Amino acid sequence: MPGRRVGNAAIGDGGTVYKGPDAFVQAFSDFDESWEDLRYEVADMRDGADWVLVFGVLHGRGRGSGVDVEARLAWLVRVRERKIASFKTYLDTAQALEAAGLSE
Repeated sequence: MPGRRVGNAAIGDGGTVYKGPDAFVQAFSDFDESWEDLRYEVADMRDGADWVLVFGVLHGRGRGSGVDVEARLAWLVRVRERKIASFKTYLDTAQALEAAGLSE
């Protein structure tokens, strides 16, 4: 089953969830369509029984606009049978922590 996108296609919008075996590849394909010179600096990682929460800063330049962007993001990666089952991008740290069942 190919990866599928659920929600808005904009990366970092907090509404896109990728699911399926090709989800990770699909997400980075979407990244590539929207951005050039994209970098993600990892600031912190937390792990649970079936998830990993990654906090960091996204640096990039809009492919169409040429505008430089710097945004604090969090990714919640769900793992099943040692494989990525799904992941979601969060713009708000508190929402990411809550989704993982944590508090600040």
